[in-house]
Amino acid sequence: MHIEGLRRAVSEGEVVSVRNQERDESYRARTSLSPRQREIVLAGGVINLFKREAV
Repeated sequence: MHIEGLRRAVSEGEVVSVRNQERDESYRARTSLSPRQREIVLAGGVINLFKREAV
């Protein structure tokens, strides 16, 4: 799978193109995350977010 512009799509709620290279198929997807979930994903996970918030 190849997802182009994932970080931007997560942060801005945009549509993203997902390409399955093995099957030569493409899909369009949109994230459906709460603001807190977005923050966690963009930080690289909950542990990374907690580390950043502790500083």
